Parts: sequence; C-alpha cells; structure tokens
Amino acid sequence: VTWDDTDVSGVIRNNYFLCDDESFGRTHFADNKYFQSFECGDNSRDYYVSNDLVADSFGKTEEILRREIKKGNNEFEELPIDDDATNIILFTSGTTSLAKAVELSHYNITSNINALHFAENIYPTDVNMAFLPFHHTFGSTGLLYMLSGGVTTVFCDGLRHVAKNLKEYKVSVFFCVPLIIESMHKKIWQEIDRQGKTKTVKFGKKLCKFLLKFGIDIRRKVFKQIINNVSENLRFVISGAAGLDKQVEEDFNDFGILTVQGYGLTETSPVLTAENEKNLRYGSIGKPMYNVEVKIDNPDENGIGEIIAKGPNIMKGYYENEEATNDVLKDGWFHTGDLGYMDKDGYFYISGRKKNVIVLKNGKNIYPEEIEMLLDKVDEIKECIVYGKQPEANSKKEDKELIVTAKVIPDYEKIENIYGKISEQEEKLMVKKGKGSFGYLKKQAVATAMGIVAMIVVANIPYHFWERFALLGYVIANVAILLVLSPLGRTFNGARR
Repeated sequence: VTWDDTDVSGVIRNNYFLCDDESFGRTHFADNKYFQSFECGDNSRDYYVSNDLVADSFGKTEEILRREIKKGNNEFEELPIDDDATNIILFTSGTTSLAKAVELSHYNITSNINALHFAENIYPTDVNMAFLPFHHTFGSTGLLYMLSGGVTTVFCDGLRHVAKNLKEYKVSVFFCVPLIIESMHKKIWQEIDRQGKTKTVKFGKKLCKFLLKFGIDIRRKVFKQIINNVSENLRFVISGAAGLDKQVEEDFNDFGILTVQGYGLTETSPVLTAENEKNLRYGSIGKPMYNVEVKIDNPDENGIGEIIAKGPNIMKGYYENEEATNDVLKDGWFHTGDLGYMDKDGYFYISGRKKNVIVLKNGKNIYPEEIEMLLDKVDEIKECIVYGKQPEANSKKEDKELIVTAKVIPDYEKIENIYGKISEQEEKLMVKKGKGSFGYLKKQAVATAMGIVAMIVVANIPYHFWERFALLGYVIANVAILLVLSPLGRTFNGARR
C-alpha cells in the first residue's frame, strides 16, 4: 500500500529506510552491515528494512495498512497476477539422476493449496510447527496452506528440539517426515514397556476401536497420558516425502491423534494423493486430490504399473531442459517414475521406483523397497539396501542374470542388548569350536541368504492375496523373517550352547 508524506516521515523517524520506485509492493530485509549500501533512484517504491528493526516495524505497518483499507485503498486487489508465470524454481533431490530445476507457477501452487483445503481440516485456532525445509515443495506449499487457513505457525529450533517444541508451543498440527513420527512412536512404546503397561494399552486400543463402531470416541481420554507426553494439543499429523510404517500410523490414530500420509513430487506442487479423516487405509497413500486425475499406466498381471497424473498442479517443466521435460510430460500426463497399484475402493499404493525394479529371467518383478521394508523390521539390522547384483564373469551362461542381493549394517548395540555381550573367554571358545571359523560364518551367510530368498518369494505374492488372506500372509511373512533371524541368533548364541 502506498502511504502519504506524513506517514513516510513518521516511518523514517521510526528508523525505516525507504526509496521510491514504480514497481509497487516490494519490501527488502537486510542485515545492518548491508543496510547503508542500498542506493535508490528518484522513482522508487521499494522499501528497504533492517532485520534488527523488523519487529518494531510491524506494529506501525499494520496501523497504516488498516487505516488505508478503511479509506477504501484497494491497490493490492488490483495488482496483476500472471497465473502461468514461473513463481518458484525448486530442485529435485537427484537421488536417481542429476538434480533438475522444476518450474512451478502461481496457479500450480494455489491449485494445490485449494485442493488441500478440500481434503484436510485445519482451523484458525490451530498451531502448526514449521519443521520441513522451504526449498522443498512439501515444506513451502505446506506452510502456505497453513497461512491460507489462518493457522498460527511457529518454527522448530532444530531436530534435537522437536519433542520440546511440540510441548512448549502447544502444537496441534504437524507436517513432518516418517523418520520423526517413527522415532516418536518408538519412544512411546519404550516408555509403555518400561512401565509394564503394554497389555493395558493394547486392551485400551481394542476397547476404543469397538466403541468407535457405535460412534463413541474416548481415545483421547483413555490415552491422555500418552498424548500429553507428546503434546497435549496435538490432534493432526501429516506425513510425506517417504512411506510411513502402517503400524505407526495405526497406533497414532488409535491413540486419538489423526495421522495421515500423502504422496506427491516436487513436479506436482507437491500433493497428488492423500488420506484424510474419512478416507483412511493404512499402508495406502490415500485418494487423489479432487482436481487431480491419477491412474496406473500399463499395469501388469498384478495391477502394478507406473503412476501417472494430470491436473493444474503439474509443473511447467524443467528449467532450460526440454529433453528431460518431454521424458516425463507426455500427452498432458506427468509420469512419476513410481510404481504402484489401485485397490477396488480407489486407494493408491506405492510398490517402488520404476528404475529400481529387478526383473528376473522368469519375468518376475522384484521391488527392492518392499524387501527393505521387511528387513527394517528386524531389530538387529540398522540399515539395509536391496539391489540386483551382476553375476560373476565366469558363471554359467544360463545363470547369468541379476542376483537379488541384500547388504545390511548390523546394529551391534541392539544385538548386544538382546543376546548379551560375548566375553573374551567365550569368543576364544567359539573359535575353538569352529564357530568363529570362515567355514562356519559361510554356512551362516548361506542360511541368511535362504531367508532373504524366502522374503523375495513373499514380495512377489500379489497384494490382492495379502488383502484376502491376511492371516496366512502374516504367517508367511513372519516365517520368512525368522529364516533370516535364525542364523543371526545361532551366531550370537553359539558360544553359550
């Protein structure tokens, strides 16, 4: 808003530094060391403000703006907006290739914000904690979504202070990544186990689920102590950027904290699909936004194919990279590079990245992410990666196909907690009995590999099978995990047998 000379002189007296320019409505903030270096022409309306004076300036600025609006000054409403002009350029993560600069327009972003308002419920009484980086669309669009809903936003002091900030700022809405939620979930259950209340909590969950069928919701009363340990006001958690463990999501919802996950990419501003209070299906990425069309391209016999999307939130393209743009934008559809499927009720599920799929000679597709998810459930494994390994040069011709391989980093601290520390004397005894020999370790490696193969078989069973025969699927999955764990157990308990 343009103000008169009286206002300008008042602002200058209050330590503002202003210049005139025909370009209207720009405010620049700078550190004091750069403050005196600004030079302005005679026809400027750019406003340069010192960071140290920003706090004092807001009160005066708000007073002026309110007075001008009462006078009927509506210059801000008449400002021209080019919907299709590039509004922001963000770089992709570049995990599978070189990072690319994504051009998003004003319309791309606002259409996604509008869709989020239709999907989720936020209120002006909410407090959101900004945790995600703003150079990622999930962080930047998420913040704009909150601001557009009148939500108060506070800023996290850092990763180590998340738990403290959630309580002291009385946060009610939290946009975050699975790592944070899963860490919170782990600490909750550790405390429950420490207090010996595991059976009580599990019974409480069953009771609350039963009562919910009759419209009686007592979850936040029953689990008040658990909620208060996180944040007494926390009611809504939105997870994105990676897959959230379905058990974690289910537990948080059982405790009375609505927890949903969504799916999207930098190129889609970012949200394509999301769960909400009325559309929850654990393990899924929800349903498409109301203004976005999502489908599975060229599905296989199990219904798995590439996820493609069309809508107003799809990027303009990659900056100065027409070839890369044409690779992903075809006939109006954006090809995500992610593989997934849709169930009979319209919920979408992610299977893995198209570039990561391991295709065996028998035509079977192996999705590494699914096996990694199973391996991550093994307490003794800290990190893992599943990939297709090239066969040895001297292997038989008929055997020359990719070998599904898992590399793991053991969690030695966890192993020691579970199996106990092996003394020097026990270690010598293991070597004496051949337990520490190369031959013995080789046998254990073979046994572990058999367990991995069993998991691969499980991963190839269609999802529809799991849905229809959930109990049998659960048994098969656990047997596969035990096949991996058994050699580990034998290795670390061998000295005591």
